[in-house]
Amino acid sequence: MLREIELINYRNHEESSFQFTRPFVLVNGPNGSGKTNLLDAIYFLCITKSYFQRSDLPLMRHQSAFIRLKGIFTIDKADIPVQSIVELGKKKIFSFDGVPYEKLSEHVGRLPVAMITPDDTRLIQQYPEERRRFMDASLSQNHPDYLHHLQSCLRLIVQKNALLKSWDMRYGNHGVLDAINQQLELPMAAVYSSRKEFVAQLQPLVQRIYARLSGGKEVPELEYQSDLSTNDWSTILKHHAGEEQRAGRTLVGIHRDDLVLTFDGHPVKQVGSQGQIKTLLLAMKLAAMELLSTTGAIEPILLLDDIMEKLDRNRMNALLGLLAEGKYGQVFITDADAARSENVMRASGLSFDQILMEGRVERLSGNA
Repeated sequence: MLREIELINYRNHEESSFQFTRPFVLVNGPNGSGKTNLLDAIYFLCITKSYFQRSDLPLMRHQSAFIRLKGIFTIDKADIPVQSIVELGKKKIFSFDGVPYEKLSEHVGRLPVAMITPDDTRLIQQYPEERRRFMDASLSQNHPDYLHHLQSCLRLIVQKNALLKSWDMRYGNHGVLDAINQQLELPMAAVYSSRKEFVAQLQPLVQRIYARLSGGKEVPELEYQSDLSTNDWSTILKHHAGEEQRAGRTLVGIHRDDLVLTFDGHPVKQVGSQGQIKTLLLAMKLAAMELLSTTGAIEPILLLDDIMEKLDRNRMNALLGLLAEGKYGQVFITDADAARSENVMRASGLSFDQILMEGRVERLSGNA
């Protein structure tokens, strides 16, 4: 459980600190007050990077040259400090209980976390890359070796693409290409196997949570599609070697996988209503979070950004009912409408901390 967090020069937080005592934390304040940035800072401390930005530079407060984040997490009844320092032109520093990491990847999965935002509907409505990212984010926290295998695949694919881009059909360096393909075989198989198992475990959880949230008759189905499901790696390469050389890029592999989402056999992004899509998004994220909570020894953190504004009252009540069962760890919820969120939380009988971000910080008891 996260007990304290301090933000220095993180987005619009020049110097802010917060303490938490309950499993539910309600963060209220007008748009632009820093609610989402607080959640993103928590995510950063858990994952080593922002949920919203691929680079650390946009995270620095205007005219600042560094960021410092520090959190106190209670793990096995001990208070453990986790700190990150980001300075312009220097290597990012991350430490756990005072001990710096040699590699940032060593931290991933140690503090399980998930974020859900209104924009996450792109997971369902947009390109396969979004669904691969969802699988990768979940698996990287669940399985320590997964991130290593994934990074190996992506690094080798970049090398292969560089070779194929300048490929000469008569004088191409087949020896180097064969070596790269051979090096790809093991990590590619590991990523494929992990994703396949993940989707198999995820589907029944998604279906159960979706039914609980919607009460609808439609049943979501998840199908993992991969080139590696059709044949062994060497056979796949033989079938596509000439095509890849002509195209000048890698055409087969785990970087082209997809997670196909359907209602009764029809693509969700084509037939799903906005309400159904939002509900499926919640079900998928919560199902992945449930897998995290059952496989890990540390209680996860769930970050819900502006969700109350996007859900109708029935779905919101059903969601809070699910969260109250305690499967999803510590829960942070942001909402610009303090009165609305207070009423919904109290009506659900939940005890919560409340943070008001309007130039000052207060903590209120929200016992119903």
